[in-house]
Amino acid sequence: MTTQKKICVFFIILLVVSPSITAISTNHINTHSNKIISPISEKLNWDMQDGVGLIFTLTNTFNHTLSNLSIQVIKQNGLLTFLPQINHTISTLPSGQSHELSISIFGLGLGILSILPSIAITVEAQGLTPLQITIDIALFGFLTKIKNLFTNENESYPGYILFAPTTSTRTYLINNSGAVVKTWESSHLPAKSVYLLENGNILRAAYPGPHPLFIAGGVGGKIESINPNGTIIWDFNYNTNSYCLHHDIQPLPNGNILMIAWELNTYIEAIQAGRKMSVTDPFSAPYFSARVVSGHR
Repeated sequence: MTTQKKICVFFIILLVVSPSITAISTNHINTHSNKIISPISEKLNWDMQDGVGLIFTLTNTFNHTLSNLSIQVIKQNGLLTFLPQINHTISTLPSGQSHELSISIFGLGLGILSILPSIAITVEAQGLTPLQITIDIALFGFLTKIKNLFTNENESYPGYILFAPTTSTRTYLINNSGAVVKTWESSHLPAKSVYLLENGNILRAAYPGPHPLFIAGGVGGKIESINPNGTIIWDFNYNTNSYCLHHDIQPLPNGNILMIAWELNTYIEAIQAGRKMSVTDPFSAPYFSARVVSGHR
């Protein structure tokens, strides 16, 4: 195999197998069909399928015919992405019927040396709130892989969304159009919870690294407070061979922080605490029990 063919095969494999980031929307991902599908309800439903280009499908779940629907598709990001602006009109869409729009997009963008290509889709119809969708994709030639999805639907909360992706050290604040309003950087991955405080700081549970004993989903061990400038102004470690923070925290009005932690117990301690001997294996220790901790910033 020539060097050029090897490079081509490598990028195709990278495009196909690279993991998708969880979509921030009211939608769910159907991992069996490479489709992102809107929830079924009494409204205008849609789905998006990747593969070769993109296929956008609208389904009328109202009990009446919709008229003069307009679909606009534009490129937002992607230096090497080629997508002519699409202005598509559906004159009538009867109840229970679907309409499919093929989106031809071409270029190169894998999110390695630059940000992922993104497109924006707006759907408008008389009497309906406009539907706004922003999609980040990995792109190699005509091959596409949906990576991030942002939607603004009628059910969306009228405000901002704060989230910390599991595989990222960055915390995001976005609006209902999927635009990033603010980010905060950390040196650690998150530990399943983050809060925006009234003073503009975030309070973030962090994962400083693998624990030799507490090996389970949601393990943390650290809390960080980061100001709007990105400076860590306070941190707290609750992470020893006897206990470790996990999952959620709760900032309290008096400035304290309520935390939950795992506490290490031996077989004897577990029995003394009330664990049934019939379901307790002395050879499967250690045993974890829950501990609620209150700390002060």
